[in-house]
Amino acid sequence: MLCYSAGEISFIDISKDWRVELEGKSLKSDLPYYKTGYTGKMILRKKITLNEKASIYLYLSKIDDEDIVYFNGKEVGKTPVEWYGKYNYKSYYFIDRIYVVPTNYIVRGENEIKIEIKNT
Repeated sequence: MLCYSAGEISFIDISKDWRVELEGKSLKSDLPYYKTGYTGKMILRKKITLNEKASIYLYLSKIDDEDIVYFNGKEVGKTPVEWYGKYNYKSYYFIDRIYVVPTNYIVRGENEIKIEIKNT
């Protein structure tokens, strides 16, 4: 979900038509995207069109395990895994991801959201 405010608050459902890059392949999918038993890295990309610059909040729900989120190529947030040893770590997969996009990252017209996910 994308929430933006340009005078009044609006919500855009961004769960449809994402590009998923996984194991050297690219496919189209809606969110949430699951690949049972998958361990590794995947990249999700979504293009959105905005008619005006606005305050934007990205509500991305839960992500297993780590994520870095970009808006137009600029990092807007991340939630890493905290490692305490080779097999001892704390994951935040149960936490909803909510990131604020700075207004200077936003352009009128086409914008891209990119999510890098690493499942350990």
